[in-house]
Amino acid sequence: MSYYGVSGHYDQHHRGYDIDYIARQSYSISRRRYVVQEIGLLLFPAGHLQDLPVLKHPLYNPETNQDCTHRMEEFLILHQTGQMALIEPQGPQEPRQHFKISSINPLIVFRRKYFWVDISFKKRSNNRISTMRPPVEVSVLIVSLLAPGVLYTINNIPALQEPLPILGLGMFILGFVLLLLRLTVSNQTKVDPLFYVFAEFSFTCMVGLTNALEQDGFISGFMGFYLKKGEPHLSTAYAVMMSYWDGIVHFILFLTIIHRMFRGKSYRSLGLLWAGSSIANQIVLIPGVVIGKYGSNIRPGFWRNVPFFLAPFWAASVLFSRPREMPVVTADKISAEQKKGLLFRPVDLLLSLMLLGAMAFSVFRGFVVLDCPLDTCFTYIYQYEPYLKDPVVFPRVMVLVYLFYAMPLMAFFTYGLRTPGCSWMLDWTIFFAGAMAQSQWCHIGASQHSRTPYTYRVPADKWWPVITLNVLLAALPALLALRCHTNPIYFMKPVPEGQTNKGKKEN
Repeated sequence: MSYYGVSGHYDQHHRGYDIDYIARQSYSISRRRYVVQEIGLLLFPAGHLQDLPVLKHPLYNPETNQDCTHRMEEFLILHQTGQMALIEPQGPQEPRQHFKISSINPLIVFRRKYFWVDISFKKRSNNRISTMRPPVEVSVLIVSLLAPGVLYTINNIPALQEPLPILGLGMFILGFVLLLLRLTVSNQTKVDPLFYVFAEFSFTCMVGLTNALEQDGFISGFMGFYLKKGEPHLSTAYAVMMSYWDGIVHFILFLTIIHRMFRGKSYRSLGLLWAGSSIANQIVLIPGVVIGKYGSNIRPGFWRNVPFFLAPFWAASVLFSRPREMPVVTADKISAEQKKGLLFRPVDLLLSLMLLGAMAFSVFRGFVVLDCPLDTCFTYIYQYEPYLKDPVVFPRVMVLVYLFYAMPLMAFFTYGLRTPGCSWMLDWTIFFAGAMAQSQWCHIGASQHSRTPYTYRVPADKWWPVITLNVLLAALPALLALRCHTNPIYFMKPVPEGQTNKGKKEN
């Protein structure tokens, strides 16, 4: 049987793997306490958990020539991420009754008396080709950097600059990029499907950054054909700021996620941050194009946005369905924290008040863009944020999204800050922080950008109050997410006493 390209021997008699054979033949051993860097090799099938192997030959450390097989009374649970927990026995029950065991995120469970604690395994590959391969994130970076060259080539071939050929060529290029990405991970035994989403979007991030740099005059000769026959709205100030966000923030996020993905580390929170940002981008961009000044000039190239609209929703659903990792805390500590009222948690009280203020501001701006006849609304749109009536409609759609989606979410967050045990706060605050950061970046930047007509920019004498309010609206969700993740005890469900925060549990 083979795991990650390393051959192992399956012992039918003991219904387990001959660990001594695998360790000596395929790994170099170094002494490092309580760390296991490679886990997949020692995975036991779920059906054999009741018949774990007996070590026929004790493991040893060649540097010290000491026996590293230890007898202990605790269960040693080794996670695929390389982290582990020492859990005291809770009776005669099998460990599988306390921990979720699956082939996607496997655990390795050694029963009492038979496991090691002082060994770190480092993979020794015999495949010279695989050792010459760059890291996957570097391969994705190289593929993504092909985007400017592709754009420059098409921009200088007139035959490819018609509306229908642009759409067909765009889909062909994305398919070819997907093939290249598949080749970069051909040596991997199992690849998370989300990798292809993140890697494909990385390529489009470079397209977006190229567009932003050309619209601001830093480069030329790349995007002219696409703006004329593909998506003319990409020349607007809002789209330029959106392109900067894609080309810098999203691109860094993708490379970081891919790096963590292939190192066996968790990337769920980073994925949710991107999903919130990307969904917020799409639900403003697409309706804004359709109902705005460019709605009468939609070209076939615009429909390439459909897969980029659907993919973030699918990725978000996958990420939300995966278990989150939370520190294991004793029930007494959780109970003590959750007994505190809101008045005795000043940070949560301040965040709740700020959320109420943000909700009121979102409702007010919603009335403004809906042409409320009140004098206050009239004064605000003409003297403070005239950008809200820009005919490109992007700012108006964004404010309506805040009114109908962001405002209810903030109401739920206010509830979660005063009600203990709302574990959903840990995921949705990250998602919401990404959405608000992207939206406010585009809104603030576009309201100041030179491509926005002067009459729609923020007046100089009202610059500070308007920018301050909008920056606070972007910072509040980030502060809320930071609070939830730096001290999540209030949002956790009680766990059995006796467990410590030395390990992780799936909630």
